[in-house]
Amino acid sequence: MSVLITSGQNQKIKFSSINQVGLLSGGKGESWMLQTINGLKKDRWFAGAGVGIDFYKERTIPLFFDIRKDITNRK
Repeated sequence: MSVLITSGQNQKIKFSSINQVGLLSGGKGESWMLQTINGLKKDRWFAGAGVGIDFYKERTIPLFFDIRKDITNRK
């Protein structure tokens, strides 16, 4: 499940937040993950930094950068 939140008023560059919940499957079973990515969106491009938590046997907290491009025809 993924949620995109965008704020801004007819600006070319907008703040965006992508929040995700997912199920991970690995060699030792399944676990849950949560992530939030916050950054800037311009036209069809998004760039931001994210943090998450993975509920494996040992908890991990990934920190990462995310760059995306919307390849659909909608703006």
